[in-house]
Order: sequence, then structure tokens, then C-alpha cells
Amino acid sequence: MAPIPVTGVQSGKGPHGEIPLRVEIHDLQKDIHKWSLYVLALRIFYDRPADHPKSYFQISGIHGMPYLPWNGEEVPRNGPKPTGYCTHSTVLFPSWHRPYVVLYEQLIQEIIATEILPKIPQNDKDYDKYKTATETFRIPFWDWAAPPPESQQEIINKWLPPTSQEKKVPNLVPGFPQVIDNPLYQYVLKPQGGKATFGDFGVGTLKVGPDEDVEYGDCVGLSRCPENKYYLTKEEAEKEGIVWSADFPGKWREGEILSYEVYKNFTDSMPWFIPGIKPEISKKEHDAAENVWRLFNYSLTYPDFATNGDLPKDDDDVKRGHWYQSLESIHNNVHLFVGGGNNGHMTQVPVASFDPFFWLHHANVERFYSIWQYLHDDQWFGDTTEILKDSTGNMLNDKGEVVDNEKDAARITVGPKTPLAPFRNNGGNFYTSNDVRNHTVFNYTYPELQNWKYPSKEEHKKAINAQINKTYGGHKADTLIKKRTSEAETLEVVINVSFYKFLFSGMPFNVKIYLQYGDKKDPAKDYIGNAYNFSAPSSSDGKEVCSNCTILELSRATCTAQVVVSHMLKFFPLYPGDENIDIENADQVEKFLKKRLYVQIISATGREIVPPNTNDNKPAITVSVAHCKARYSADDTRLTTFGAFQNFLSLAGDVAELLVVGTGALVLTGTGAVLGTVNNAGEVILGNGSTKSLKEVSGITNKGARDLVELAGGLTAAATGVLGGGLGGLGGSGKKDDRGGRGGGFGLF
Repeated sequence: MAPIPVTGVQSGKGPHGEIPLRVEIHDLQKDIHKWSLYVLALRIFYDRPADHPKSYFQISGIHGMPYLPWNGEEVPRNGPKPTGYCTHSTVLFPSWHRPYVVLYEQLIQEIIATEILPKIPQNDKDYDKYKTATETFRIPFWDWAAPPPESQQEIINKWLPPTSQEKKVPNLVPGFPQVIDNPLYQYVLKPQGGKATFGDFGVGTLKVGPDEDVEYGDCVGLSRCPENKYYLTKEEAEKEGIVWSADFPGKWREGEILSYEVYKNFTDSMPWFIPGIKPEISKKEHDAAENVWRLFNYSLTYPDFATNGDLPKDDDDVKRGHWYQSLESIHNNVHLFVGGGNNGHMTQVPVASFDPFFWLHHANVERFYSIWQYLHDDQWFGDTTEILKDSTGNMLNDKGEVVDNEKDAARITVGPKTPLAPFRNNGGNFYTSNDVRNHTVFNYTYPELQNWKYPSKEEHKKAINAQINKTYGGHKADTLIKKRTSEAETLEVVINVSFYKFLFSGMPFNVKIYLQYGDKKDPAKDYIGNAYNFSAPSSSDGKEVCSNCTILELSRATCTAQVVVSHMLKFFPLYPGDENIDIENADQVEKFLKKRLYVQIISATGREIVPPNTNDNKPAITVSVAHCKARYSADDTRLTTFGAFQNFLSLAGDVAELLVVGTGALVLTGTGAVLGTVNNAGEVILGNGSTKSLKEVSGITNKGARDLVELAGGLTAAATGVLGGGLGGLGGSGKKDDRGGRGGGFGLF
């Protein structure tokens, strides 16, 4: 096959070199000509034959299923032929996705220029406007981190991508149907030649949990936050206590879209709080905004910023403790929030890119990446080298043969010159991270990065800082208003999470964090945040499908995430019994958290899971609570200065004080196989019918479960709803961790 070069859209530059903008999707909608061309082009893109290399199906398939080389492109590497293009949980995560999103943008604009514009009559009164819109068109981003001001339905509609809840939309482009199926609502595969389902084109079964496989191949359309596990058979549903109905198979096949649930998933922390209960306290900022704000205010190296899987190597970097937060870890939670807890497509790596929201999401991730690079243009990364191994851990030479000595083994180097397959440039060579380091080589930029508007880079950076503080720094602004000062030192509190990415052979899982509000632990009420392991198995049916995943699995890669507590401190005096807490007093805050904090681990199937002890005596999952001082300034052109985080000593030890395991939880092996199920007495019923204590099986004492709210059917509140109590999260990966998981903390297992 002839290569398809990724060049970006090279038209549309202004008279003084102004670069066309990718704008927020609500702003694009205001430009009626660009919006109309965009929606219509997406519709045409979807309807291309699924086996066409420039079809939406094929471009989406680059990200995972159907696990086939796109346009025949293979990854160049030593040893046996690698599989897949995955770069998740590596330093290549943002640079690989850059040309991927550019390819998507390039093909949409190509459709506009070659299949739409030529059909618009040149004597149409708006022809010139459509022509200009064609030349300057760039895809939009959806700023999911910008918090909606209120929770009324009309406000939520203004936060969600416009029209995303409408099945059909009007088309204003002359020469085409006046009403079309809305491509922003759902992708539906167009049948061809007797082939009608995803499975007919290679998408198959995905193991998503210890007790559940999902047949994505049965789908014709994608699902977003489906209300139920429609993929279950009647027998499987009854076994889980789910009331099955005859429309389940059809709903899974056609797909269910509940975009309103996406908003709920972004904003469901502290669900007990009722707006107006305390007029001076509002919940207007959500966690994603606070996380993004910190991403720009923390002192991070490039690898720290870029990925959840590259642990810091510099001692000063380690001591600062800022690196638990990363662009990739924030990105992972968004996948969960959009896909939902019943395995909507965005939740799972191999099928996520079939959702139209994927591209809006990644255009925004790319925006944050581009802005951070502009602010930190001196930051980059170097090479790391590892021994080439097969999926069982055997060392291999350049020919793929098993060898016994390290000196005979081939090496794999990941660095700025690593080929970003399958994306080639005009010269026929694969791009490298060095090639795409500056996003403007693809002739697009973002509203914040219009450098031609500023007299100097210094002034431009100040303007960017001000925009970041204004859009995402709600907690900072509220703090200064409350203190009635232009500068203030405040207590910062975060919960740091680390975990082995392939703890359960790559099946995703969600580390959910709670603060007990009432007399009993109630996960549906107590939820405050999560860390989502956005992962997938490295093999399918015994065949490797992701070489990067194999490497990460063999190296016991560790990933990190952070749940910010600082913006929740103002709610602590509302907890019964703690009305007089001083939220600026670290000792009092530590005591509060020690009393109320607990954790559950939830599989992608919604079941509570308990991992086993690890063989190397290192905790597979750690949770630690850290604090520092930060100095806020009312001068929004300045960033906030954060000190080095230190763990609360009482919240960096015995996991039994954190982990809560309810009735029905599955106790697993390290490969994700089920060892047994927790009964009402807190014991583990093994496969042979015998019982053992949880401590015997997993080393967990489960002290906190006795006051856990139980629901009908014997499952805790965490096993109901969207991955438990309104979602939660899943996670990531990285290098071997000699520090017990990025700084240690509660060794959960």
C-alpha cells in the first residue's frame, strides 16, 4: 500500500503568518459555516467503507482493535515483529497522539475540500464564506476541565459538546440533505457487502474483569455511559443479580448514548453536599479543573508532566513529590467519565477511539500539552534502554531467538528519536518526537498560543498564566477572597496513588477514595475521587496484541495518580462531629483524615476486588496522604509556588486502616483469576468450598468493613452504579519502582 503521509492542513495562514486555530467546540458552533462543514464532513467520514484506509473505522482502529496494521504500517524494532502502536504509560504518550490527532484533522479537512466544497454552487451567496472556512478549518477541542457554573440542565448542555444529545441535526450546506444523522451523538458502522457489525471487521472480545468478557464485536454502534451491562446473557445477568430483559442484546448492538451521565461523572465527588446548605461554601469547581490547574503550577520535568508511567530519577524531583500528577493520569479519568461504568467504549483502551468524544478529548489533551511546552520550552526527555524479552520474560536477540546471556540480548531504546509508527512524513519516514516537538509544524495552534499578538514571549507567558488561573484556578481565587488578602500561604493536601499497571494482567481497575460522612461507611455518599487504570491485556486468545504492554508488564511497570483534597478542605467543618476543625492546621486535618479515609478497588465490571500479596514484598498498590504549604497570589500572571510534599506519618502505614472489603468482593490472583468471594462474615469462600480469613489469603485484615452500609443482594454500594457510587476511576504504568511505588504510602496489597 502507498504510504499516507501525515502533513496536517497547510492552508489558511494569515497575511502575517497567523496560524489557524483549533477552538473550543462551543466557539466553533458560533461560526455557522465552519460548524456546518465540520458536522457534514464527519458524517461522510463515518459512512466510508470500514476497510478503506481513510475511513473513520480504520483511523479509530489505530488505537487498538481490530489489532491490525493500519495501511500495512509496521513498527520498526529489533527482534521479532512487534504488535500494536500503543505508547500509553510511556514518555511517548503525548508526542505519539499529536500526529494521530493531526491525521484525523487532515482527513476531515480533505473531505471538506474535495467532497463538500466542490458541490456547493459557486453562485451561492455564502460560497466565499464556505471557501474561506474550508481553508482555515481545524478540528475543535472540548474543554472538559472548564467547570460549568451551575448544575441546571441548560447549563449542563452548555458544558457538554453541543448537539451531542441529539440523534439528528439540521444541515445548512447547500447541495446536501437538510437533516442528517448527528455524528457527534454516536458512531454507527455503515453495512457493506454483507458485513454489518464491528466483529465483521475484526473487533472482538475484550477481557475487562476477572469474571467478565465483553463482546465489542457484536456492536453496530458505540455506547456512552450505558445504563446497564447490556452485553450480558440472561444467565450472566441473573448471576450478578441484574434484572435482564429481552431488549438487552439489541441495546448493546445498537449502542446506548446517555451523555448527561458524563457531566454527573465529572462532578459526583461529595454527593452528600447540598448547594445552599452553607451559602458561603460553593461547589463550583470540579476535580478536573483543579487537577489541570496544578499541572501548570507544579514543578514538573517533561517526563513527570507527560506520563503516569515514567518515575522520576532525580533526587530533588523525587523529594518535591509533585510528579504523582501527570497529563496522562488526568486523561485516564476522562476516559472513564465519558465511557461510564458499564463498559461504554471510551472506558476501554482498544475501542475508545470509536467514540466521537475521543477526538474532542484528545484535541484538548493536545492543547494542554502544547501550552505546557510553550511555557517550558527548555524541557525535553532522553533515551531509556531495556533488554528485549518475549511475553514470558525470556531474553531475545535481534533475530527473535531466546538467549541466556544479557550480552547476547537485543536492546530496545525509547527516546526522542523513536519512530512514532504508523505516522509518516512527506519524505516517507516515520515521525519522531523530535520532529513533532513543535505543534506548529502541522499549521495549527490554540487560542492561548497566538504569539503574534504579544510584544514578547515574557508578556505572552504572563497572559497564559492569567488564563490558566482564571479558567481553572477557582479554589485559589476563593481562598484569597475568603482570606481578604492579595497573597496567602495555605495548607495543601493531596492523596497520592501508585499501582502496578498489569497487576491483573492488564485488566483495568479503579482505585476509589472515600471520606466517611455519616455513622456508617457509605460509598455512594462518601466518594471524593479516584485513580483509573486505563489499561488492557497485552495478549488476546494467547496471541500478543500490544508489544508495549508486554514490555510494561514484564518490567512490573508502576503508574501514579493524584486525588487533590485541598479544594475540599472547606467542606470538612460540615462533617458531623468536626464543625470546629481548623482546616489550616495540619495536625487537625491529619486527625480528620485518619478517622474518615477509606479505599476500595473496583473492577471495570463494577465488582469490588482484592489483589493478593506480591511475590517481591513490594506493595502492588499504595495510597499515601501528603501535605505542603503553597503561596497563592492575586496576581494571576504569576503561578503558585508549591513546597515539597511530605506524607502524614499516620497515613503512610497500615493498610487495614484504609482498605474496606464488602460482601461479594472477589479475591484475585496477580493474573486476575478468582481465588474466592468474600462472604457476610468477612471470610473468603474458596473455589473448593472451604473458607479462609482474608488475612490468610491476601494479608488484609479489613478492619473497616464492619460498619459498611450493605445493599440488597449482599453487594456494597460500591458495586452499584457507575463503577461504584458514581464512577471512581482506573489507572496507568511505568518503570520499576525501587521506592515502593513513587514515594511509598499505604501498601494496599
